[in-house]
Amino acid sequence: MAAFRTSLGKSGHEVVTTEFEWAVLKFQRAFERYCLQVANAAGLEALSFSELELLIVVCLQEEPRAAAQIARQMNEDAVNLVHYGLGKLAACDLVRKARGTRAVGGKTFVYSGTDKGRKLVDRYVAIRHDVLTEQTRQIEKVDERMFATTKFLSLLASVYDESGRVAATHYPLHTA
Repeated sequence: MAAFRTSLGKSGHEVVTTEFEWAVLKFQRAFERYCLQVANAAGLEALSFSELELLIVVCLQEEPRAAAQIARQMNEDAVNLVHYGLGKLAACDLVRKARGTRAVGGKTFVYSGTDKGRKLVDRYVAIRHDVLTEQTRQIEKVDERMFATTKFLSLLASVYDESGRVAATHYPLHTA
């Protein structure tokens, strides 16, 4: 591997990092395609991937959440995009918008899944079970591997977030 060089990597570690990033991108696209196919089968074909993700997060909460809380859970900086998506989901009667309690901030709106939204997410989860989790059970030590990968990706998410902050504060934008 040390003899292999790319424009995004001159050392072995840089090459491995580049290959990892490409694998993450391929996985992300495969994951989005899979999620949208399952959503289509569940009756959620009108939703984009980001709207589907938002609906699932809202419907799986025990208590209503403010848009900022939902955005934080999703690691989304653009709360305005979360608000926009929640508005679209509310218009489809998939989520409910209500005034928050004093504990949340009475001026803040909170969101929860409607019966229709929860029913469709339950159907999504059932289809997911049939087409994915039954297949993944066949992979040797899948639970241990997924647990370790989850921890590893969470750690790397922190590293990439911090690296992004460093790049934003230390490297000025250059125009050609």
